[in-house]
Amino acid sequence: MRILFAVLCDIKADLPDQFLYVAGSDLAVNDRFSIVFDLLGQRVLNSPRLSKYTLTAQGAAGSANLPDIRFANDSYWATNGSLGFKANVATKVLVNFNMRFDIGGQGLSDRIAPLVGVEWAF
Repeated sequence: MRILFAVLCDIKADLPDQFLYVAGSDLAVNDRFSIVFDLLGQRVLNSPRLSKYTLTAQGAAGSANLPDIRFANDSYWATNGSLGFKANVATKVLVNFNMRFDIGGQGLSDRIAPLVGVEWAF
């Protein structure tokens, strides 16, 4: 039997400090098609993070190792990459397609996320 506990409280805190960076490249294959790569990242400083740990409980019947969770302040890097293309499919119409993917396994991110866009110049 599992019992879930919820604690509701009114906590007001500032967001953690962050350092964001972006780098990218656009390689033109021809006048109408190009390949795009981007690197997106952030360094988060002293942010509360949820982590798993093992709690050793001791009592009259002996001891037991139990899985548990806790919050701890920690700094981490979160890095994502994006690879895709841009195509000029008609006069004044640009289509782009990108796949954003997680590189470092840190932070909260999808493994892969698609992006499709259409631009029309008038």
